[in-house]
Amino acid sequence: MDSEENKTLKKILDITRENHKMLSRIQAARRREAFFRFIYWIIIIGIAITVYMYIQPYIESAGNVMREAGMILESVSEAVDQFPTKPEN
Repeated sequence: MDSEENKTLKKILDITRENHKMLSRIQAARRREAFFRFIYWIIIIGIAITVYMYIQPYIESAGNVMREAGMILESVSEAVDQFPTKPEN
């Protein structure tokens, strides 16, 4: 091989090594990104579950109030239906 071919091969080798370093960094960055994205979603889901567990008694209480209000309205409706209606002329 002549010196020109050696220089060209040396350039190719250097470029290949540089390319490998860049690709390795990109791959490491993508792994970190995937890990932190996973942690992010775990935190979001954990917060949502915690908030639901915290407000669940209030939701059940509101549901009970709504059921009681419905029963009261139903009993009032039944009481109103028991009154005699006005005869039509």
